[in-house]
Amino acid sequence: TGNAVRYSYIPRAWKIGEPLREDYAITAPAGQAGVVRVLAGWTEHRSNAPVAIVDRPGVSVEIAQVKLRAQKVAPAAATNAMLARFDQLADLIEATPSDGAIRLRWRASAQPSRNVTIFVHGVDAGGAIVVQADVGFDYAAVHWDSGEVFEQTIAVPGLAKAAHIRVGVYDSETVVRAAAFTPAGERWQDDMVIVK
Repeated sequence: TGNAVRYSYIPRAWKIGEPLREDYAITAPAGQAGVVRVLAGWTEHRSNAPVAIVDRPGVSVEIAQVKLRAQKVAPAAATNAMLARFDQLADLIEATPSDGAIRLRWRASAQPSRNVTIFVHGVDAGGAIVVQADVGFDYAAVHWDSGEVFEQTIAVPGLAKAAHIRVGVYDSETVVRAAAFTPAGERWQDDMVIVK
């Protein structure tokens, strides 16, 4: 959707190098939900022709990503089945490895304020890492709603040759691992969940 709005601070009054602030209300279509990009662009007042952005292709720039939430409805009965709970983040409810990838299914248990990274280690019988991957969640953690279920497939070439597969999560900025617990509440060693 798009909203055309008029600025309240006329260009003749602008001062070079001085920041400006404009507040706008954007109306989303009824019933729309999910993560959306907010783009800003400018048009010439009289001709309505788009104004090019210096040093960028196109005539608009992404200024934010926001999550639109649909009206709350009574949740369906949820299963409590899980492989592991990552403290203050999400439950790992399914892990399906294949030759060159692993599909992970998650259920958010919180609304994190920062993004996190998933790590997958394929190890040999002695515990040495033979293949690994570290990737951010495709669905950014800052957009999660508690109870929301989502999945991600992570490419890990050569994963089939691993004797065991370990999965964990860490803070993308501090690189501190999230505490991982079994369904019985016991801490996984080194906060790594063994899924194979």
